[in-house]
Amino acid sequence: MILIRRGLPLLQISEIGCELGLAIPEDVGHLYPAARIGVLPSSGFGTEIQNPQYSLNSFFERRKYSLCERYYLTAPIEEESKWLQEQLRVGADVIVCFNNAALFGGESDWGHVCLIDSVDEGSVVLIDPELRQLKFRKVEISKLSSAILKHGEVTRGGFWVIQSVS
Repeated sequence: MILIRRGLPLLQISEIGCELGLAIPEDVGHLYPAARIGVLPSSGFGTEIQNPQYSLNSFFERRKYSLCERYYLTAPIEEESKWLQEQLRVGADVIVCFNNAALFGGESDWGHVCLIDSVDEGSVVLIDPELRQLKFRKVEISKLSSAILKHGEVTRGGFWVIQSVS
C-alpha cells in the first residue's frame, strides 16, 4: 500500500519479504521459494529488518526509492494519539510492529506488523496484511502500546515511520 500510495514500482510481496530477510519453516517453503527455508533466526521465523542488511532503509536504498524509515519504540504515552495523527498529517506512513497475541489474543505469540490507517482519541485503525483476518481492525492505543513493549525493542517492536527523502 505504501508503494501504491507513493506511485513507486510495485513488487511481489514474496520479493519484498526476501529482501527483508524472510526466513520460513520448511512446511511452507513452497509459498516463498526464494526465502531462507528452514533457517531459524534467533528472532524466529519472519523477516529480520532489525539486521542492517535487511533493514527497510537498505531495501529503499537498493531499490532507489526516495524513502527513509525512522524507528520509535514508543511515542510519549500521553501524546500518542496526537503524535500518530501528526505523522499521518505530514504524509508519513506508519507501520507498527507488536506481539500478536498481546494485541489480538490467542496463542500466536509472535511479532506482527500492520499499517496505521487512521487515528482518533484513544484508538487506531490498523490495516492488517494477514490473509485470514479482516483488513481493517480498530484497537485501543493503550493495548497496542502494551503489545509493542511485549514484542520488544531488540526485535523492533514499535513504530516505523516511512517518509520521503527531500
